[in-house]
Amino acid sequence: MTGRTPFEALESCARPISVALLCVTEARLTGYTNSLDTVFSLGFRTDPVVVRRAGGSPTLFFSFIQRYSIQPIQGSSSRSMYRVQTTYRDYAILDQHHNELISYHWHPRGVSTTTIPHFHVGSTILDTTGHEMGKTFLRLHLPSGHVSIADVARVDRGVRCPADP
Repeated sequence: MTGRTPFEALESCARPISVALLCVTEARLTGYTNSLDTVFSLGFRTDPVVVRRAGGSPTLFFSFIQRYSIQPIQGSSSRSMYRVQTTYRDYAILDQHHNELISYHWHPRGVSTTTIPHFHVGSTILDTTGHEMGKTFLRLHLPSGHVSIADVARVDRGVRCPADP
């Protein structure tokens, strides 16, 4: 995403994410930056947030954080232009006790040796007899390719997405 100013570039990136997240929650995203203004983040002020669900469905929670760098575009016309580049993402669906059910990660630098987009299956997975399987899958990095927040937001929860036409 691009813009004529760093803020405009970030706004052009945040707007479609905010719309997609209306499918998940009524909570609004907030933006913040590190002390050096070099890393910009989007997330919920209170994280995790309650997931919008059809009546009677078990309560689920959703956690979201995405980090960006904003760089000037070299050689773009006489006016300055800026590009937003995602540098980290972490989306998770949690059960009523805030245990991860599934999480989608991409952290190309610094967090772990796994730098490709991947997902984790949480520790509350049950076997065919209904017993918890433990944390066997939690540390596995299962390759996923790019999974956008819009894809995660549209998982069927029995409610109409306000962003749908």
